Formats: sequence, structure tokens, C-alpha cells
Amino acid sequence: AKIHRAKCAARIQAAWRGYIVRQWYKSFRLDMSHIPDDTKLRRKFYQDKLSQITDRIIASCDFDLNDLFNEIDRNVEKARAIRQAFDARIRTIDEDEWRDIKERAKQRNEFECSICKCALQPVIIEPPTKKPVKTTKNKLEKLLPQPVKRIEQKPKQQQQQQQLKRPLILLSCTHVFHATCLQMFEEYCCEPTVNCPVCRTVYQKNTFAF
Repeated sequence: AKIHRAKCAARIQAAWRGYIVRQWYKSFRLDMSHIPDDTKLRRKFYQDKLSQITDRIIASCDFDLNDLFNEIDRNVEKARAIRQAFDARIRTIDEDEWRDIKERAKQRNEFECSICKCALQPVIIEPPTKKPVKTTKNKLEKLLPQPVKRIEQKPKQQQQQQQLKRPLILLSCTHVFHATCLQMFEEYCCEPTVNCPVCRTVYQKNTFAF
């Protein structure tokens, strides 16, 4: 009986020690610092590692396929918009297209700069003319023939017109702005690509006059 008890105890201890060693060997093989030298064991080691990583990623990610496809579509649309903007910036507009753009800009009937909210054309307010007082002298002057006087513009009015006139810039999107306003807008724009202040499209510039 004692011999049988000793044999049973030895078998139990051997089984327990074998279980502990196998568990330790599994953890030892999973450790990246102890990569096996054998090619078969190394391949199996990397396969197990890769399967564990993919299982963790799939378990941690809870996503819907429709949302994934919608996000892909949005990214494709953004890429197309960037390419179109790049093509629009590189492609030069010829004179016929500029003529058509100017006609469309005139048809818009916009006479106000969208940046400074001031008139694009100078508005000169003339002083009211005084009505002549009817006298006998004026009646005689009307009856007598008088030499034709050449009406010349006063130098003050000429200076006022020159001061009020501001150069205009026409964009390829048919929007018109003051040249100084557009220049300041481009200087203080925080975006990498400067777009039209109204329609937010990439543009090319040209001079304009009503």
C-alpha cells in the first residue's frame, strides 16, 4: 500500500509539474524577447502573434459597414474636389471665356463690394442748383442772342471723381470686388488655398470696369 501510494503521489507530482512547465513554455513562446531559432517554430510564433493582434482589433472595433462605406464615399468626394480645385487653379482662362464671364457679371446687377459693403461705382452727389430770380434784366438777356458758353468741369469735381474711383477685380466665378479689398482678404486669409469670399470656389483674377 505504501509503494502504491508513493507511485500515485509521484504521478500526480509529475502531471502537475508537466502542466506548469507547459503553461510556462506557452507564455515563454508568446514573449517577443524569446523568439525561437527554428524556422517552423518561428513561423508558428508569428502566426499566433498575428492572429492575437487581429482578434484584439476586431474585438475592440464595433463599426457598421454602411458607415464605413459612407466615409469612403465622402473621402472620394473630397479627393475629387481637391483635384478639381487644382485643375481650376492651373488651367488658364482665355479671352473669350473672360468676355463671357464679364457679361455674366454685368447681368448679375451687383453694384456693391461684398467685402467692404461699399458701392463699386463712385456716386457723386452734385450740389443743388439755385433757381434764378426773375427780373427785367433776365428777361432782356433771354431775348438777346448770347454766345454759346463751353461748360467745363470744375477741378474740384475732377479730383472728387479720381478719389472715389477704385480699381475693380473680376473673379472667374463672376464676382466683382475692389482690388484693395480682395488684396487684404488674401493677405489675412488663414486657409492654405484662398477661395472666393462669396461662393468659396478657387478663382482667377482679371481687371473689370462697368
